[in-house]
Amino acid sequence: FDQLLLARVCKFSGHTMPETGVLQQHLCDIGEFLCHDHVTCVSENWLCDGEPDCPDDSDESLDTCK
Repeated sequence: FDQLLLARVCKFSGHTMPETGVLQQHLCDIGEFLCHDHVTCVSENWLCDGEPDCPDDSDESLDTCK
């Protein structure tokens, strides 16, 4: 387990964990969507609202908005 680094990006603070080369596991809070970049969490309320919130726009993708 010491090889895992729990990383999280806070959309509001703009804080990003630096790249360390260590395997990263990312967990979002309840009510959040994990963007397809596997780093960023956004509120589920922001899914499919016509405004991209994920860096990769995955919160507005066709697969997400079915």
